Amino acid sequence: MRRRPPPRRPVGRTRPAARDPRGLDAPDPRRGPIVAGAGLTDLQAATLRLFFTLPESRGFVLAGGGALLAQRLIDRPTDDLDFFTAQQPDAVAKASQALADAAAQRGWKTAVIQAVSTFCRMHLTGMDDEILVDLAVDAPPRLPTVATAVGPAFDPLELAGQKLLALFGRAEPRDFADVHLLAERFGRSELLRRAADIDPGFDPAVLASMMRMLERLDDTELPLAAEAVPRLREYFGDWASQLEAE
Repeated sequence: MRRRPPPRRPVGRTRPAARDPRGLDAPDPRRGPIVAGAGLTDLQAATLRLFFTLPESRGFVLAGGGALLAQRLIDRPTDDLDFFTAQQPDAVAKASQALADAAAQRGWKTAVIQAVSTFCRMHLTGMDDEILVDLAVDAPPRLPTVATAVGPAFDPLELAGQKLLALFGRAEPRDFADVHLLAERFGRSELLRRAADIDPGFDPAVLASMMRMLERLDDTELPLAAEAVPRLREYFGDWASQLEAE
């Protein structure tokens, strides 16, 4: 499995969240449960269900690619699972230890790769598979969380804003593929608005320059079928030109 360097945490989420009158500690009951996406591996789905049965998981929310897959917003695979909490830093240590203990009871193996007070990354092996699990302290969700079949996750619109910020900050191949799908679903202006709401340092002009980095990527680096690549390049070329003209 491809290893990635530890991410910088938190990622551009410094503005205090506006609390929703319905409360953010529980999923929005009007949504109903969402079936887990087919892109989650058996080990990922089992780990998610196991984690969210633990008392120490209270206050954690599924984020990142796992949350996108759980809500069928993308279909590409992901290497890791991301859990965010707005609780005190010791919540990360308690939750990661509880997950390691529960995994051991199932005969799975875990190894901590990095651990500080607000972040833990562990490697988990089981069911003839392996994944990375990240637990981190971050700002609370700005929108009500969503109940999925594998546990609470960030709202799709908030995930879309976070993913655009990922492209803004690093512009990796998977970011282009994901943002394209999300922008097609929710609209460019909505993603821009959500990103600016999450990160006050978000700059559309810088985003345009990051989008131009797609020109440096080889077609084989993009997690897409070959026939879909020209459309992706055209889409971001047009969007970058639009941002540069504003």
